[in-house]
Amino acid sequence: KHLRLRWDASLWARHLREASEAMRGDTVSALLHLAHQSSQQVIQRGNYYIADASARGRFVNLDKTLSRIPQVDWFGRANVNVVLPNESQPKSGRIPPPVLFSHSTSLDLAVNLRRVQHARQPIVVVAEVSGFNKDGSIALDRTASLNPECLMLRTDINRYIEAAAIQMRCGKATMQEHLCAAKDPYLFLCRDVTVFRGTREQGYPLEADPVKIDVIICAMSEQRPAPQLVNTATGWTEWYQSEVSHTALLERLNLLS
Repeated sequence: KHLRLRWDASLWARHLREASEAMRGDTVSALLHLAHQSSQQVIQRGNYYIADASARGRFVNLDKTLSRIPQVDWFGRANVNVVLPNESQPKSGRIPPPVLFSHSTSLDLAVNLRRVQHARQPIVVVAEVSGFNKDGSIALDRTASLNPECLMLRTDINRYIEAAAIQMRCGKATMQEHLCAAKDPYLFLCRDVTVFRGTREQGYPLEADPVKIDVIICAMSEQRPAPQLVNTATGWTEWYQSEVSHTALLERLNLLS
C-alpha cells in the first residue's frame, strides 16, 4: 500500500511570496529547505500522488523514470581535445550556434524543449558549483551550492553528485580541487537526470510526467575574480585583472564546448 505524500504547491508559493514581500529571509530559507527535504523524501520513496479530477488522485511511479544507476562521466584534458587559450584554433567550417536570451531559467528552457523534442535531441543544462564542504565535496545540504539553485529542488541531481564522489574515492585530489583547478580543470556529465517538479513560481508542484535532461557540473577557479575595465577597439569592456583567472575561464569554456 502506497503512503500518499501530499505537497500543496499553491500554499507553499503563497507563503514564499508573503515572506519575500516582508523581507523575512529566515522564513524564505526555511521554505526552500522544506521543498528540498520533500524532494529527497520523494526520491527515496520512489512515488507520489498528484491531484486530478478523481478524489483519489493520480499515482506517479517515479522509480520507473529514475535511472537505476546514475551515469556520470568525468572530462578534462586527459580525455577531451581541449584548445587552450594560447593555441590557434583550426578552422572547422562549423557555424557557431546563435545566442538566445530568455527570462526563463536554464532548467525551465530545458524542460520546455524536452516536452517538444521528446527524446530525439540531447538537451544539456550547465550547472556551476559554488558551495563545498571542508573535505572538498559538494555541499548537498545547501541548495545555493549549485546554480541554478532549483536543480537540487526539482531533480534527482544529488544522486549523480553522490555517484561522482564515489568515483573520486581512490583519487588523491578532492572534487573541489578537480573542479576548481586553475590549470587542467575537470567537469562531469550527468546523463538522464529526472526533472519531477515544476517551477518556484508554481510552488514546486510534483509533475504528472517527469522528463529527462543531461546536466554538466563545473566550477570556477575562484568565486570572485577581480575585474578591470579595458579599452578595446570596440570600446570599454570589463574583464579580469589576473591573467590566470582569464586563462582559467577560457579553458573551462573550451572544455564545455
